[in-house]
Amino acid sequence: MNETQSNLNVTGGAPYQYQTNVALVFDTSEPETVPFHRFYSAKKDDHFYSMSNNTPPDYAYEQVACYVYPSPICGSVPLYELYAVAASDTAYTVNETERNGWKTFGGYVDKPIAAYVLKPSR
Repeated sequence: MNETQSNLNVTGGAPYQYQTNVALVFDTSEPETVPFHRFYSAKKDDHFYSMSNNTPPDYAYEQVACYVYPSPICGSVPLYELYAVAASDTAYTVNETERNGWKTFGGYVDKPIAAYVLKPSR
């Protein structure tokens, strides 16, 4: 693992708790990577990440969270983005089973793939 890689954590506001490291990402710009911007909505108590720095409605720009691949490269996997309208919650995963569970039981719907990342070793 490159020393500039770090873990992308899934976290949220109350009643959410830290869940797990879902992906390996880069702390600094590396060849072929782009910034992955973090936004926060106090109204929704939700974090949102995007390769675009355009601030979505009801969100405030926070910072560049990390660097990711914009397309499949170097064994990367899709970072799925899902959204639950009823909960005003955005979720991210590289795990197909988890993704399908959120869609089936959690009321989440698929959004476009957020980025391509390296899967953490378990």
